[in-house]
Amino acid sequence: MKKRLLISSIATLALIGTPALAADMAVKAPPPAPAPVYSWTGWYGGFNVGGTWSDDPINVNTTTLQFCPVGICGGGAETAAAAAQGTSGVFSGKASGFIGGGQFGYNRQFNNWVAGFEADIQGVASSRASGASNATVALADGSGTVSSNLSATKAIDYLGTVRGRLGWLATPGLLVYGTGGLAYGGVRTSTNATSNLVTGFNCALVVCNNLSTGSSLSQTSAGWTAGGGLEWMWTRQWSVKVEYLYYDLGRATSSSQVADPLNGFAVPNYFVNNVQTSTRFNGNIARVGLNYQFH
Repeated sequence: MKKRLLISSIATLALIGTPALAADMAVKAPPPAPAPVYSWTGWYGGFNVGGTWSDDPINVNTTTLQFCPVGICGGGAETAAAAAQGTSGVFSGKASGFIGGGQFGYNRQFNNWVAGFEADIQGVASSRASGASNATVALADGSGTVSSNLSATKAIDYLGTVRGRLGWLATPGLLVYGTGGLAYGGVRTSTNATSNLVTGFNCALVVCNNLSTGSSLSQTSAGWTAGGGLEWMWTRQWSVKVEYLYYDLGRATSSSQVADPLNGFAVPNYFVNNVQTSTRFNGNIARVGLNYQFH
């Protein structure tokens, strides 16, 4: 009898304790999910948008190559000098524009350091600078004047870079980096100069009005670039970056000649002037980019 009572009591206590134990197990929180493991090693590609701005002037300098000797026809030197003065000038190269394009590259992670390379190319919209002037210059001998008009432009059509990158991981997903290397771009310049001569010399022998010349240049120029940025990998395959670059594509120069023909003399021209345009293509890029990691 006592034995049966003991077994019954144990069974009752077990039934009473089971719900409490189940309740205790139900309220326990699950273990935390493991933090994502970021890897920066591998190929990536993406797109970027931003802006570019520059402020290097356009220099137009006119020099005299030849003028009619004084013993044959007076006034050639004075007229050439006045025309050269009127078709020389310095114009602002201040310009800005929108850029957009794509990039691809490769990274290799070494603990908290990331090294790699990146290549990109962007189209440039509205990055054009221009200037114009007009001047009336009196001849040194007081026999007349020369009225001149001058205009010049510069523009960049596209920009690209091939750069090395070296960065440090501030957090597993945030890269702080510096970058530098080759820069290239499509550059253009154009210049137009016109001179109208009113001199004391017989205009039947020279072309006194509407002497004009022009030059243009369109080429791909190469130089260097350097800058830095931040890149944040918010998933294992997607990252976003903000970046600044300074670029310098070097100096571009073009030239042309304006001649005032001389009729009935042994020398072919009353004067010949050389109009040379020179400007540097350098500036700044600020942009944001989106990258997809292919690893």
